[in-house]
Amino acid sequence: NSIDNIIIAAKNLKSKYLKENDSYIEVVYGDFPGPAADSIITECKYTLNLFGKYFGKEENTYLKYVLAPFEKGGGYSRKNFISMRTKKFDYYTQSKGIAHEIAHFWWRKANTTSWEDWLNESFAEYSMLIYTRERFGIDKFNKQIEEYKDRSKNLPPIWGIDRNSNKAYSVIYEKGSVILFELENKIGKDKFLSLLRKIADNNICTTNDFLQLLEKETSGEARLWMEKQLKSA
Repeated sequence: NSIDNIIIAAKNLKSKYLKENDSYIEVVYGDFPGPAADSIITECKYTLNLFGKYFGKEENTYLKYVLAPFEKGGGYSRKNFISMRTKKFDYYTQSKGIAHEIAHFWWRKANTTSWEDWLNESFAEYSMLIYTRERFGIDKFNKQIEEYKDRSKNLPPIWGIDRNSNKAYSVIYEKGSVILFELENKIGKDKFLSLLRKIADNNICTTNDFLQLLEKETSGEARLWMEKQLKSA
């Protein structure tokens, strides 16, 4: 129920773009190295293709990616648009700034002001980990998962978490990713990726609908297991 009006201005504003077939990717930047801007475009293309393969490819791919010249601050995603605060091209920019934010092109249907936001953020974060596994290998992926497991200990349940709680980030981003990792191991990688595509295709936006789809595509036992994980501290 809101509209963003995003204005980008800088004396030294520059842009580079890639146009291939039905895809258009543009990076807009100021205080950022030109070769690194090329790397941003390359990584955006790779990520869009990867997630399109797994979650369903759109006929036309348009992306405008804006680099804000700050050391820290993260990024945010809107339809066909990403803004990221960074001054360098590194793993953080690749994973959080590109993979996580591009994943929101598929995972953005749930209410962002309630605990249901886990359907947006946990899925985007685990998509980022899938990207890490594909791009950097299983060792890097496993290291990230183990870090998330450590930080998830003694956290409250996802189910019903106050979105404004100071623990909400770790619960929804990291604990949620660990649960999705365990679900992938439980039902198998192929079935898990098929489930992700069907969640995206069906515009799933509530946990109840997600659980119903999980039961339909796998089993009642898997649904009960998942519900227990979401409700467990």
